[in-house]
Amino acid sequence: MGLGIAVGLVLFPFEPAIRFPAGIVAAWIGISQWGFFENTKIEQELRTKTNAKGELVGYVFKKNPTAMDAHAEIGILSIHSKKLVVVSEDEEIEILVKNVISITRQRNIHSLLFLGGWVVLSLADGAKFKLESRTHRTMWHSRKRTSILFEELRTWKNEKAPA
Repeated sequence: MGLGIAVGLVLFPFEPAIRFPAGIVAAWIGISQWGFFENTKIEQELRTKTNAKGELVGYVFKKNPTAMDAHAEIGILSIHSKKLVVVSEDEEIEILVKNVISITRQRNIHSLLFLGGWVVLSLADGAKFKLESRTHRTMWHSRKRTSILFEELRTWKNEKAPA
């Protein structure tokens, strides 16, 4: 927040036509590079508490996200032949491949700056499980990983779907 105030003060003397785009660029750089700066710490704490193996993800399933963070929860995702498992501090979620109706992409708050988006698993009971990779320290790299994860999950579903 302090960095945002500093950027605002530097840009204040400029005309709005310059201030607005410069502010957007500054926001993109700041969020892209430092938006996930605590991922390493979060991941270490979560792995210590849960002994989980897999990939760090932000997700939405039972709790709603806040305006400042698209992720309601953070957990460790592991992909198994017939199920996905997400382990967080509070819960362990198992999603059976046979219960996954479709896997699609959806925008989230990070999409406004082209830095993210959900992988959405639509489930047979009507629920939706939304996730986004938090593997990297930067949102830019995690965005790329989310795109790869989307393809991996689609392949997982298509190869393991019951006939």
